[in-house]
Amino acid sequence: MVEFKEYLRFPDFEVATDYTTILEKYQIPFQINDVSSHFQLYVPEVNLENPIVLKIREQDFKTVDEILEKELDKQVSQTTYDHYMYSFEDKDILDVIANQKDWTKAEVKLAIQIANDRKLDLTASTIKSAKKITEIKPEFKPTVEGSSSWFWTFGIFTIANGVLQLYNSKFHLPGLTVTEVLNVTSKLMFGQATIVGFLISLLFASLLFIIGRYGKKKNRKVFLTGIIFLGLDGILTVMTKNWFDILFRMLALWGTISALVSSYKENAESHSSTNA
Repeated sequence: MVEFKEYLRFPDFEVATDYTTILEKYQIPFQINDVSSHFQLYVPEVNLENPIVLKIREQDFKTVDEILEKELDKQVSQTTYDHYMYSFEDKDILDVIANQKDWTKAEVKLAIQIANDRKLDLTASTIKSAKKITEIKPEFKPTVEGSSSWFWTFGIFTIANGVLQLYNSKFHLPGLTVTEVLNVTSKLMFGQATIVGFLISLLFASLLFIIGRYGKKKNRKVFLTGIIFLGLDGILTVMTKNWFDILFRMLALWGTISALVSSYKENAESHSSTNA
C-alpha cells in the first residue's frame, strides 16, 4: 500500500488547487484532506488555521520541489504589473517575505522579485524585524491560593444546607456530607425544631473558612489537611449515591490536589535552580 505523507497545508481548497493543478499536469499522485472535518466530530466549531492538507509520496518530495520551483518561476515571470501585489507598500512586501507561512509560494516568490526591483533591504535583521511575533499564551497552572476558593465554596454551601435543614427543606447544595448526617441525627435526638444541626454546620464551615484563609497565604500543610478532610468526607458522599454531589466533590479534589502538586513542583524547581 502506497503511503502518502504531508507536504503542504493551505487555508482553503481554492489555494490548494493552484498546487494540485500542477501535480495533475505532471501526473504526480497526491491526496488532499480537510483535517477540520475530523475534528468537527469531537470539537464543534474548531478553528484550524490551515486545515487543508496536501499529501504526496515520500519519494516524490524532491521531484515535486523541483517541479513547483520551475512552475512558480514561470508564473512569476509572466506576472504583469496589474497584479495586486504590485500595489503593496514596501512594508507589506517585507511582511510577505518574513511571514511566508501566511502566503503561497508563488506570492512569496513574487514578493522577493518586487523587493529586488525596488532595491529593498532584505538583510536578516530587516526580515527579522518584519516577522510577526506569535503571542505565547501562558500555560494555566492551578495554584494553592487560587484553589483555596473550593474550601470557601464548601463552607458557604454547608451553612446554606444547615439553614435549609432547619426549615425542613428537601433541597440541598453540595456541601459537607458529614454535617447533613449530623443534622439528621440531631433532629432524631433533639426534635425537628432544634438549632443544634445548624450550629454543627456553622462549626464545620468555620473550619473550612480557616483552611481557605491559610490556603490563600500558601500554607501547604493546612491546605493538605483540607484536602484530606474533603477526601474523608467524600467517602460519605459516595455512600449517598448522589451523583451530582460526587462529581462536584471529585472536581474539587482534582483542582486542589493539582494545585498542591504544582506548588511542590515549583518549589522543587526553584530550589534546584538556586543550587545550580
